[in-house]
Amino acid sequence: MKLTKIAATGICFALALSAAACSADGRNREKDRDEDSTPWYASESTAEAETEASFPSLETSETENTIVVTDLSRETEPYAPDLPDAAITEISIRLTELNHAGYYLTDFESSEYDLKDVLHVARTCLKLADNGLPLYDSEYETYPVQEVKNFLMEYFGIDISDSDLASLSEPGGDFDLTREPFYDGEYLYFYAADGEIYSAIDIVRSYEPNGDGTYDIYFNRYQLDLEKAMDISWEEYYEYCSLTAGEADNNPDLTYVGTGEAEIAMTSAGPQFIEIDFNET
Repeated sequence: MKLTKIAATGICFALALSAAACSADGRNREKDRDEDSTPWYASESTAEAETEASFPSLETSETENTIVVTDLSRETEPYAPDLPDAAITEISIRLTELNHAGYYLTDFESSEYDLKDVLHVARTCLKLADNGLPLYDSEYETYPVQEVKNFLMEYFGIDISDSDLASLSEPGGDFDLTREPFYDGEYLYFYAADGEIYSAIDIVRSYEPNGDGTYDIYFNRYQLDLEKAMDISWEEYYEYCSLTAGEADNNPDLTYVGTGEAEIAMTSAGPQFIEIDFNET
């Protein structure tokens, strides 16, 4: 993927493979959706048939959806009408972006989470976004705190308060990874660590509506051939997310790694993650 590699320090390098793959392409889609009157989840074939009512907001308490588990693993099986192809691909893209931060997302629940872990998730996903981040200050990567807050609200519905952040250490002193991240009232600081390889792909296998605007998502995780991963564009990388699980199983570029589950709420801006769990097999 033509990434510039820089040697990392200490344990930061050990965690580098878990860094997030949030491309400029992926993040820009969020902005494009606001400017386009067509719902974000509508593909060319479904734009006229789908409406906003297809996706209950977080406040919606009831839904007429009665679909049982929809198996998407076979290439010939069509997607259920309540989740068009574009929505399935979008969920796979978001899971793929987040799976590189899986070290921090193990058994994640939005109702009970570790503050430092979710801040690390935001950091790794914002790092490759088309927003000029991160900034660098000596041995630190720095991120405006509002950018981090916005990310956590968008993806997880988590509202991080200033009082929460006040519990973090201030930057400075001897290297101590256990104290990271740091906070100075305006920016969040993380020890700089580059050299990430972005090669994991998550693909939705099946899903089940819960009847309250949320869905249980079951996905497969694959490893993209490393040589190919180092020599393709972000657009080509995310094309893998449009595959079905059956197609991915038969794709020579991908190697099956394991399975995962996620509970999401479908909002007008896209999937918002409530729980994520991954089990490598």
